[in-house]
Amino acid sequence: MDSKRKILQAILMSLPGVLIAGVSWGQDGGSLVEEYFDESLIVPMEQNISLEGATGIFLLDETRTKNGRDFYEYVYQQWLTIQSDTNLISPSAFSDIGEELTVTIDEQPVPGGIGTSTIVSLTVNDVMIYQQFLQPRLGVVEEMAGNAADMLTQYIQNFQEFQKQLGSDDQKGNGIY
Repeated sequence: MDSKRKILQAILMSLPGVLIAGVSWGQDGGSLVEEYFDESLIVPMEQNISLEGATGIFLLDETRTKNGRDFYEYVYQQWLTIQSDTNLISPSAFSDIGEELTVTIDEQPVPGGIGTSTIVSLTVNDVMIYQQFLQPRLGVVEEMAGNAADMLTQYIQNFQEFQKQLGSDDQKGNGIY
């Protein structure tokens, strides 16, 4: 019976990025008992979202807890609101950047912590632009997500301005040394 168990575990583990819930071993140790489960329990482990309207920006979720997931959701909602406001970011900003941006929201446990607090960070192309202790209160999480979205907006505005400066006639060479 152990070989059947190992084969089933290998099959379930080979499914890329899927968490399976609702299957357990019976009391006799050999039979597989399938319990009722809702399809919503099958959750992608890492959900990558290409931001609407910005073909070159990907928002990666690497959170581990419910609070981290809430932080990710709030940042995403704030970002969609900011992105639609043409006063903050020009519609051509993403095409002017000229490269893809990967925005990662990561969550790490606090070293030596008691398990209720984690550290969330927001990185753009491996450059950390925001890091903060995440408190387990929803109002605080929402406010922190707004701050993180504002930092992301500021970073993209600065990045766009920097790219424009590098592309100016003063910075371009003529190929003659």
